[in-house]
Amino acid sequence: MLDFNQAIATIQLSNNILILPSTPADGDSISSALALYIVLKAQGKTPTVLLTKDVPDIYKFLPESGVITKDADIDPNFVMSVDLQGINVKDVSYEVLDGKVNIVISPEQGRLSQEQVSFPEPANKYDLLVTVDCNDLTQLGEFYTSNGNIFGQIPSINIDHHASNGNFASINLVDTSASSTTQVLVSMFNQMNVQMTPDLATLLLAGIITDTGSFQNTNTTPESFDIAADLIDKGARQQEIIKHVYKTKQLETLKLWGRILSNINVEADSKLVWVAVTRAMLAETGTTEHDIGDIIDELLGNAEEAEVVLMLIEKADGSLHGSIRTTSDQRDATKIAGLYGGGGHTRAAGFTIMNTTVADRGQEIINAVKGLNGSPVPPAQPAAEPVQQPEPTPIPEPAPQPEPTPIPEPAPQPEPAPQAVVEQVVQPAPQPIVESQPEPTPEPAPQSVVESQPQPTPEPVVEAPVPDFLKPVAQPETPTPAPSEDPEKRIDELTRNFVAPEKTEEQENQPPTGPPAPLI
Repeated sequence: MLDFNQAIATIQLSNNILILPSTPADGDSISSALALYIVLKAQGKTPTVLLTKDVPDIYKFLPESGVITKDADIDPNFVMSVDLQGINVKDVSYEVLDGKVNIVISPEQGRLSQEQVSFPEPANKYDLLVTVDCNDLTQLGEFYTSNGNIFGQIPSINIDHHASNGNFASINLVDTSASSTTQVLVSMFNQMNVQMTPDLATLLLAGIITDTGSFQNTNTTPESFDIAADLIDKGARQQEIIKHVYKTKQLETLKLWGRILSNINVEADSKLVWVAVTRAMLAETGTTEHDIGDIIDELLGNAEEAEVVLMLIEKADGSLHGSIRTTSDQRDATKIAGLYGGGGHTRAAGFTIMNTTVADRGQEIINAVKGLNGSPVPPAQPAAEPVQQPEPTPIPEPAPQPEPTPIPEPAPQPEPAPQAVVEQVVQPAPQPIVESQPEPTPEPAPQSVVESQPQPTPEPVVEAPVPDFLKPVAQPETPTPAPSEDPEKRIDELTRNFVAPEKTEEQENQPPTGPPAPLI
């Protein structure tokens, strides 16, 4: 369980808070950002939600979605200050040489020394950054490209649920057992004693529904159902979410889906289903990448032969985005996503490669996914040099960061459950049989019992042959007489051909080990 105390204290000490959802934006990232906005606004703070991309149309119904802005009030200028100490300046000029800027200050008299030069901190409007549903700073897109250094100047909080999260902030609230980031926020809001409203409950529920695929994905947990039920009880508008996210599609979107479905590729040997969405397909159908929606999850749910589903999308900024879904933990999607700087969950991951297309890198990626079978995958050439992330700004006078609280161990059982003994008798295993017979009879000796019951393995237990004495005796092919109406004759007819199996001498002497098998 996460410790929210330090994060809550930091929020209380802050006023101008910049909230940054991940890109490409989805239901969980947008809902998390807007839910946090509502809570901070109610506490008298001045929050700002910044998303450098357009909000997808299907999420514009969410409460307060109109407050999302593309512009941040951040001064991008680098300031160098020179204390003239009474010296008059005749001229100031600069030149760019070999990738460097040389600033030339010409005094009227005397000389300037390096002791007179200083570099004041920029006057940032914000005193706290909060990222939501973002496992890596590069997922902030253009904002991080233009303002990456701000994370080394302002305290930050990272709220997420992805296993591949890089813990890049001053305070990291990452719960990989949560189905969504909004589920993490539910726990934090409960500790903050936030008053739940229908709008807030709707946002929190929207994040859970979209990230679990309406409770169909493998990240759905019993706690997800419990939290969702509580949110609905507090006014969350479930049907409004379902209508806009799953039941409303524009005609252009349906055309795009048709093009995607007609271009599916199946690699039977590797149990891979993949499809590419090119810029030409989007242009021909009058759609954008936002209209693709959750079709990849539809493919995974309906392609029975697929263990891995890959979708490659050419985006408007010239990048190539890949989404990977798998049906088991043995096909780890994060291994492939990690080769291209991405991440996510074991069964759902993604990555983005800048300045490339399906034609340039598609086959390379497909070959890498084919190797997604638990064995090492040959390393691929990265699309771009990794961006060095700044060290997060420490919180002033930080309290010692507590170690992650381990999941409480279950209380030890006082005695083995009697059912376990029954299971060991029904499915023989040497050790349980010896323990369950503390007073072995002289015949047969315990050793012979162990030898007569070979060590079972998982496959033989599942595919154990039916013993001969349980198999029906083959009947001669003779015409079946019509059943008699006399009950005694009928019993005689039913039991006439029953042949009791002969027992060996060892079976005659062996005592019964369980309840008699019912007559078949």
